[in-house]
Amino acid sequence: PHDFSPKVELLEDIPCVLVSRLAYEKMRHYVEIANMEVGWLGTVTVNEDTYLIDDVFLLHQEVTPTAAELTNEGLIELAEEILSQPSGIQIYETVRFWGHSHVSMGTNPSPQDNSQMEFFERSGHPFFLRGILNKKGKMSFTLYRYDLGLKIIDVPWDLYETSNEILRRQIEEEFAR
Repeated sequence: PHDFSPKVELLEDIPCVLVSRLAYEKMRHYVEIANMEVGWLGTVTVNEDTYLIDDVFLLHQEVTPTAAELTNEGLIELAEEILSQPSGIQIYETVRFWGHSHVSMGTNPSPQDNSQMEFFERSGHPFFLRGILNKKGKMSFTLYRYDLGLKIIDVPWDLYETSNEILRRQIEEEFAR
């Protein structure tokens, strides 16, 4: 008899999460300030196998020492706030990140964390990114590619710094001299 050992092989590079300085600072402050779990949503820009978390938004929610549950009221309020901005529709269409704090616990997902991701799948999103942070400075990301039936745990991440174009032009002028 054949002993089956199924394997999954990615035909592309392993995805990478980049976090903008703005999103990083906001998330770190959320985690540092909150004494209980807290959650937030954020926008994601996709470029091939890179998922950039551009910005994050705190919203009304139900929090306890061990759970942060998004409420329908909080989701509606955030949607209205985003859609009231000049480019609100474009921003709203890129909300594909849910992050939250585990306070001082590890960054392994809880059953509630997993059910939250099932909610995003039922909402019809092709993908969603989950981040779990703690006060010890740990950040872990899981990419859910619902469209492919794929979950990638502990996706590598890095801080993304935008280029300072004024400084670049000054340096180019220096090189030209």
